[in-house]
Amino acid sequence: MKRIVGILLPCIFLALISCPAFAITSTLKEFPISGGPFTDPNEGNKVNYTKIGDYDFSKILIGNTISSFTLQLDMSNYNSNESWTAVVKSGINNYDLFSIDSNSITKSFTSTTSPLWFSDVAKSGSFMLYLSESTKDRDSITLTSGKLTIAGTPVPLPGAALLLGSGLLGMVSLRRRQTIK
Repeated sequence: MKRIVGILLPCIFLALISCPAFAITSTLKEFPISGGPFTDPNEGNKVNYTKIGDYDFSKILIGNTISSFTLQLDMSNYNSNESWTAVVKSGINNYDLFSIDSNSITKSFTSTTSPLWFSDVAKSGSFMLYLSESTKDRDSITLTSGKLTIAGTPVPLPGAALLLGSGLLGMVSLRRRQTIK
């Protein structure tokens, strides 16, 4: 009986910790976003894009699942008459994230809240962040600071693989004890 309990308890423990319901989301990567003034070049009614930066997180995709992106932008010189938007470009696609409506903005995006661009960016492992402005006037805004946080969970080993491995180890150890006696 002690042998069976000694084998079953580790198996149950391994199955529980490998279950995705017990996976803990943690910060996988943080990118500081450098500030500076951004000026719309005033090209009439055309939407103009000003690049903030390139973000490559392809190395953290190995063994991890991306669960959320959090973008924090701190601005000065915000003017409510202007029409600034934060935009993500991944591959050939542009995705409007949100309109800038104050001097300090923090937005989080998950696969359920932003399914169109989230899967594209999460699969590619990189994207470019832009500010766009669409009014006719020559407008400017200053990004004083910002941060992009990518959170995710480690991809768990399937519970069956851990159970199989621990079961095989238990059988080998039982077999060894039997041959020694």
